[in-house]
Amino acid sequence: MRAVVQDLTDEELVVIQGQENSARKDLSYIERGLFALTLEGQGFDRAVIMSALSMEKTQLSRLLALTKSIPTNLIHAIGPAPKAGRPRWTALAERLSEFPDMSRLDDVLTDPKFQQADTDQRFVRLFNATAPNREATKPRRVAVKAAAGNKIATVERAGDAVTIIVDADGARDFGEFIAAKLPELYRQFEEKKEAPI
Repeated sequence: MRAVVQDLTDEELVVIQGQENSARKDLSYIERGLFALTLEGQGFDRAVIMSALSMEKTQLSRLLALTKSIPTNLIHAIGPAPKAGRPRWTALAERLSEFPDMSRLDDVLTDPKFQQADTDQRFVRLFNATAPNREATKPRRVAVKAAAGNKIATVERAGDAVTIIVDADGARDFGEFIAAKLPELYRQFEEKKEAPI
């Protein structure tokens, strides 16, 4: 076996490793951010990191600022999320900066559905969990009518709550019919919510 042996400085080694990693595997945006953050933490200057990641100064500054603004445990919990890209990670960082209580995300992170999901779905779940709460508004009531024009239900919206009151003829039977359909409707809602971006 032939081998090429070279004396390399730490900086030269980091640049070669970074360029080899980029060539061998298309690293996601956040993986590049973690790599840059690790190098910076090890004391390498910006010029070395720029060479290792083949990016210019402004791109690197933006990448480092974004990666630092998201808690590392959340990044590791999500994983590479290759479909997310810089705009979605930026949007997540903005949501997190205004999120009132980070401990509320523990339920999301420990949810078996989150842990069993692929990395892009984990990003979507966490992104959805950090959505800003809509301001509470006065209850709004809307009558729902059948095709024939007769009223079948009233939908009331107040803040995050939605109440459906069945008041059609035979309301009890229709209400029981809706109640029986709720698990299937919720399953369809979950599938739509978790669809990749």
